[in-house]
This record gives sequence, structure tokens and C-alpha cells, in this order.
Amino acid sequence: MTDHLELHSGDASKVHIFTLYFLDSGSYQQKRLPWVDADYDYIKQYVLSPCLADIRSQIDWFLNTSASISSIERPFQPDGTTDLGHIWRRSPSRLPRVEKTLAKPNAMMWFHIPLPEAYDTPDTDSSEILQVGTHDDGKGASKTNSGFFYNGIKEAFEAVPGGDGMELPVSEVKVLGHGHTHNTDMCKRVNGIW
Repeated sequence: MTDHLELHSGDASKVHIFTLYFLDSGSYQQKRLPWVDADYDYIKQYVLSPCLADIRSQIDWFLNTSASISSIERPFQPDGTTDLGHIWRRSPSRLPRVEKTLAKPNAMMWFHIPLPEAYDTPDTDSSEILQVGTHDDGKGASKTNSGFFYNGIKEAFEAVPGGDGMELPVSEVKVLGHGHTHNTDMCKRVNGIW
């Protein structure tokens, strides 16, 4: 199962301001031999779709869905209608000047089994390790790596690389959430993705 949900602004413009992606990474792979334990499942390049009885790529589904999302002006500013309160009706001269750009809405993604990259060394910023939490059992990922982190998530950009004044491509998905590792309280940024 794969799906996405678009969150829209509460003002009259109803602009798509955030995207939530949901992918089914399964739980265990099918056993090939009865005496061998099944490994944890993973997001696959191809999966059998029980509804359509065909083969579909979860990676291609994500890239196609991401590509179908239009850019918006960011940072988003509501249209100033009265239901949003006085904060949006301030005099334009008193508002801080913020440079706007065109980019897809930010996104988060959820699935069950963590990607192997969840256990990579965290990024650093000015010699500070970008990590919160203390316990990471490191045992929740599948031994099979389909390449979804680099061939999917890191290939879906919030804007065309080099376009709109952007120097480096920035991933549309900013946060990956996964289950399965129930005793882990660690959150870290790996290769630009939390």
C-alpha cells in the first residue's frame, strides 16, 4: 500500500502547504526455505499489488507522485482574511522582509521497517552532532537495501536543482518516521534528512 495526503491552508486560498507520504514496508520477507528465519521486509523496487494483480514500483510511485505536486510560494503567507486574526493584517511596512521562492511544499514520510540509512553516522553542523536521544538499538533495518533513500527520497527535490536561485538540490522530504524499533528514542539527521 502506498498513499499520500495533502494538507491545505486554513485560509480561503486552500493552498497545498504540506505533504504526508505513507509506504508499506511490510514486516517480514517471505521465507524461501522453511528452516531459515525470514529477514525484515523493506521498500521494494517492485511489489505485487494484490488489488491490481500487477507489479508496481514503490520507488517509481513516490517519484511520480512527488513530481505531480506543484510548487508554491514559500514561505507561505495566508491571504489576510479576517478569520486569521490581527497578526496577518499588520501594516506591510512593519512586517519583516522575507525573500520568497517557488518550491514544493515540505513533506514527511512514514513506513514500518527503517531504512538501513537510519543507522548511518549523523550529520554535523558547526561541529555539533545533529542527533537527539540516547538509545538506538541499531537492529531494526532489513539486511536488504533497495536503494530507496538515494534513488527515491534524495531524488525528489523541492525545486528544480539550480532553478529559482537554489544552489544545491534540497530534498522535498525533510523527515522520515518509522516504527519497528520500539526501544529507540533517537532522532538524527542523516544526509540532510531527519
